Amino acid sequence: MSFFLSKSHYGGNATSAGIALFVAFSRAWAVDWTAPPDPLVLPAPREKHVEFVPVFLHADDPVHGTAKFVMGMGGQSINESPTEVEVGGSFRATRDGAADWFFYMAKAEVTADLFNAVMRSAGQPAKQFSGAGDLPAVGLTYLEVQKFLDAYNRWLSNKAGDVLPSDEYGLKAFLRLPTEQEWEFAARGGRKVSADEFSRKAPYGEGPLEEFEWFGGPSSSHNELQPTCKLKPNPLGLHDMLGNASEMTGTHFQLKAGQGQTGGLVKRGGNFRTRPEDLRSSLRGEFAPYDMSGDNKGVLDLGFRLVLAAPIFTDIVRVGELEELLEEQVQASPTPAVASPPMVTARIKAPFGMKWGESVARIKQLLTKGKAKVVEERTAGPREVLVVTGIVQEGLKRTLFYFAAGGLSEVQLQYDREGWSDEKVAAWVATIKREADKKYGPGRLVADENRDDGGTWRSRKGWMWTQDTTSLSLVHYTTRRANEQKIRRVILQYRAE
Repeated sequence: MSFFLSKSHYGGNATSAGIALFVAFSRAWAVDWTAPPDPLVLPAPREKHVEFVPVFLHADDPVHGTAKFVMGMGGQSINESPTEVEVGGSFRATRDGAADWFFYMAKAEVTADLFNAVMRSAGQPAKQFSGAGDLPAVGLTYLEVQKFLDAYNRWLSNKAGDVLPSDEYGLKAFLRLPTEQEWEFAARGGRKVSADEFSRKAPYGEGPLEEFEWFGGPSSSHNELQPTCKLKPNPLGLHDMLGNASEMTGTHFQLKAGQGQTGGLVKRGGNFRTRPEDLRSSLRGEFAPYDMSGDNKGVLDLGFRLVLAAPIFTDIVRVGELEELLEEQVQASPTPAVASPPMVTARIKAPFGMKWGESVARIKQLLTKGKAKVVEERTAGPREVLVVTGIVQEGLKRTLFYFAAGGLSEVQLQYDREGWSDEKVAAWVATIKREADKKYGPGRLVADENRDDGGTWRSRKGWMWTQDTTSLSLVHYTTRRANEQKIRRVILQYRAE
């Protein structure tokens, strides 16, 4: 059981001192907005900007964050066979009292002007495109697109870090190419359209196709690439999804989505030369990132669109708590009727998904994988102790792991709150206690003092919860020597006998 300081919904510190228990709210690995920005506007070099719209999934599962849908369409190309797939979200929002996952997709394809503005900011020469700067950036190689993504992500991190969405740990969202599942889900209109509209070739109802998409011929593009955002958007607010320029994805091509031989990369959608009767949300093809000579290869009708995503599974805290949440889901799942086993009192689990009794070597392995650092190893009587820093959690200064003859026997998490007011710390501690009371029953008061020891003022209050041979202690210290700043420390101590 671990607790996390609520962060703001949009890249800053929370104004309240609320703490969310991960297993209750699944806040540890996704930003949770009450009302996500729509559109979300990210700045770009040379006074450019990119608008993103949230693509909701109608998925509330706190672990998986995915929605199933049928990709492809019968009666079309051999590589568009109807296939059930899943599309996932990086972010969560609370809408109408229910949680929902979503990802952010750019409203328009990257233009030539935007591409060159970003590359120049990285000290790279401008790319020579034919036509005006508001046309989609086409003819780029996969490597050039990756260099653009790297340059733009670095620029945002350095110049506009406060604008990027971030999670409870300060990990920032980043830009990438869409997966083909994300692309088709969005091209079909996502959950903005009915199931019937979603299954159609295009999600535009009875409106003339030329009002929404550029396709080949005199009634539309005249077989020329067109400026972005000149036509009506699809139901999600995305422009030029099915026509104008085909779009590069980050997914490797397989004849049937997710199945079969793996080849080059997937391109999606039609372009300014495609016949109107061939434009459809399911249209997909393969492009090779290298030509016959082995050189990087660009395609003159192929552009790309941005997706904003976030890390979800990057460190020991997230891995461990996701394992705990998955285990709770399994335990809560219906099982066939069998004879009831003897009642067993629930044990308090070690934090971070670790197991009581694990060896020093195993814990070191998990810490190394999570990029935490063992700063000290010592003995305390018959027990070995590892002192660890670098576990990324709000306010967590260090963690002590104790090992008895039977392996891991105690974990102590030490949080320092020097910059917080007494009221803010007290509210945080009260929330931790309330959540522990819910899970393990009322905690037993084990410390309650407020005294002055020769110039050093100290207060201490603590509670303990016991389950079987395991326990959890919560202790709140505040100390201050004469003329010195208060030191506020909160300790969570997990222990197994």
